[in-house]
Amino acid sequence: MERTALIVHGHFYQPPRENPWTGSIERQAGARPFANWNERVHAESYRPNAFARVLDHYGRIERVVNNYSLINFNFGPTLCNWLERTHPETYARVLEADRESVTARGGHGNAIAQGYHHAILPLCNERDLRTEIRWGLADFRRRFRRDAESLWLPETACDDRTLGALIDAGLSYVILSPFQAQRVRPIGASVWESVVGGTIDTSRAYRYFHRDGSNRSLAIFFYDGEIAKSVAFDGVLASSRLLVGRIERAASSRGRLVNFATDGETYGRSSSRWAETSSAIPGSRATTMSNCCSERAPERSFSASTRAARTTTPLGRAR
Repeated sequence: MERTALIVHGHFYQPPRENPWTGSIERQAGARPFANWNERVHAESYRPNAFARVLDHYGRIERVVNNYSLINFNFGPTLCNWLERTHPETYARVLEADRESVTARGGHGNAIAQGYHHAILPLCNERDLRTEIRWGLADFRRRFRRDAESLWLPETACDDRTLGALIDAGLSYVILSPFQAQRVRPIGASVWESVVGGTIDTSRAYRYFHRDGSNRSLAIFFYDGEIAKSVAFDGVLASSRLLVGRIERAASSRGRLVNFATDGETYGRSSSRWAETSSAIPGSRATTMSNCCSERAPERSFSASTRAARTTTPLGRAR
């Protein structure tokens, strides 16, 4: 029996907060007791995920896990710049996780790139759109020493022009909100099926074909909006038992793929939950979207909703 592929994607990002005149971040009262929001979120999320403590039944540390080695993830370039400069130990764990995943997963790493400045790409002019993609991919290549297979679209915002630019850049797949799908059909069929309102089946990948007629394409993964909401807003991370139960229910109804995406900062002090969960669900295997693409080619094509300039399902935010 085929095991359910389990994928969680964490989108990690902070905007540049440095004073352009001094190059340093000034004190931010709202982040107390930390000096600024970057430092606060680092203490609450980035470092705990790099050194997640899994406890035994007596509350003693059983092992320390690098959560970044267990999930699909992206770190924005502006956040990486700050981490590299101020917290090199955490930054090194992010790079190490990707290197380990490349070895363990047949050359497919956990990390993907991001549009460089987190600009909403469909709102960019043609030159800026291409620049955001190229700079994001170049920054990824410099840090992770390999080519990215995907690029996180800020706010998952897309249109045909944006998806075409990703195909032109040679990328393999992209992650979207289920509310951004308009219609799907089996590849080669002529009749489309409406999937508006987030009703698309998220347990499979889809194929988007370039509008220039070249037959070039990109795989599309739609994250499970219900699980993403549960994780980000409904307190599922309060215990690994709740998280396992929520994913098990999805696996029993969806079958071969359960995937969800949230802001990575959602995983804070409860970071050990994912380390405990990823191996606790019977009949499932933690993997990445790159591996899914290599194992099973999408069998259905997808058409984007013309009204979806950006995702209509919030991922959950941390400062």
